Parts: sequence; structure tokens; C-alpha cells
Amino acid sequence: MKKLISILAIVALVLSVGTAMSQTTQGNYLVGGASALSFSSNKVTPEYDGEKGDDSKSSSFDFSPQVGYFVMDNLAVGLDLAYSSTTDKGDVDVTSTTTVVGVFGRYYLAGEKFRPFAQAELGYAANSIKMDETYKFSGLVYSAEVGAAYFLTESISLDLSLAYSAGSLTNSDDSKYKTKMSIFGFNAGLSFAF
Repeated sequence: MKKLISILAIVALVLSVGTAMSQTTQGNYLVGGASALSFSSNKVTPEYDGEKGDDSKSSSFDFSPQVGYFVMDNLAVGLDLAYSSTTDKGDVDVTSTTTVVGVFGRYYLAGEKFRPFAQAELGYAANSIKMDETYKFSGLVYSAEVGAAYFLTESISLDLSLAYSAGSLTNSDDSKYKTKMSIFGFNAGLSFAF
């Protein structure tokens, strides 16, 4: 009887591991994103013809949905969209909106309910800054992210991560005017793997 209970326990364990890991297997889809729970500390340094200007710091609201496909077990690649809106109040009110369209790759490490992951992204950004006038910038950006997914169910996970993003955007009216960005932040969101 003890042998039968031991064998059943081992079979149950093997089946539960297979079920817990099935959400990140080849052929499944990943849909997710960060929301209002995403906060970041931004540092922006303007540059004109090689001369650096004053840094500015602010906080922002970010929303970043993404859709991916598992090309192999634990590796999803796909498309993402990021939207950020920042308002600085001071002597002059400044509103900045940024939209990024890009590609990403996310790799999950082995685990059951708790799955560490690493993600890399490359995208094209369009930025609009409104002060007394409106300035438009665009260029390539990249980011790296490390975090963990906690699977609440077989296919829904709570994702917590630290991310670093950087890029250099060029003004649409004057190519000597560039904005270099570096952003370090904490992200929280939900992902659905099916």
C-alpha cells in the first residue's frame, strides 16, 4: 500500500510540473503588459551640436501591451507598443508623450508557479514635447528587463520586473538637436499565456 501511495504521489508531482510549465511551451501565445502600476525615474539630457544642456527629472505613467508567440519552450518573441505621458509643472508647464513600436524576446527560466525571466526589446520611438511650442523627435530605443512571473493560474501570471531603457532621438526640424534618454524603472503587470 505504501508503494502504491508513493507511486501515485510521484505521478501527481510529474503531472503538476508538466501542467505548470505548459503555459510557456512552443506554439502558445503570450499577451500582457504593464499598466498604471508602472513607475519610473527618468533622466533626460538635451544636446545641441554636441553641447549638453541641463538634466531634468520626472515621474511618468506608462502603458505597455505586448503580444508574443512561443517559438520554442520558454522563449516568446513578438510585438509591443509602449505609451508614456509625463507632465512637469514649474515655471513653464511641459507635457511629453512618447509612443514606441517594437519587437521583443522574453525567456523564462524553469520553475512551477514562480518563473524568473529576462526580456530584451528594440523599437522605434516618436516623442512630442509641448511647452510654448511643440517639438517632435524620433529614433531607435532599446531596453533590457529582468523579473519574475508568478502564475496565479495555469495561464495568468503577475509579472514584476526591473527595466532599463535608453535611446537617442533626433528633432524632426533640426537634426543637430537630440534628446538622449535613459530610464530605470519598476514594472508590474499581468500576462496571459495560452
